[in-house]
Amino acid sequence: MALHVVALSGGKDSTALALGMAERGMPVDHYVITPTGNEPAAMIAHWRKLADLLGNPLTIASQGKSLHGEIRRQAILPNHRARWCTRILKLDPYYA
Repeated sequence: MALHVVALSGGKDSTALALGMAERGMPVDHYVITPTGNEPAAMIAHWRKLADLLGNPLTIASQGKSLHGEIRRQAILPNHRARWCTRILKLDPYYA
């Protein structure tokens, strides 16, 4: 049995994908978000509204780390040579 998961960033592409799938009646078992811990209030409001529109709660995959905290811990801003932020804040929590 396949598990259908949609990862939501909060951006236009993932939002359109989720809403389009729901509109077409496509099966989705989980909608997952991986917050950075530093989202503005508008992003939280967007996720809440999206959950209401989809009729499903959003599963939060987080290890309690924040972007600002990780910048301090890593002692470097994420950049094209140091892409630690995607792994630590987005991928690791999802796979944990």
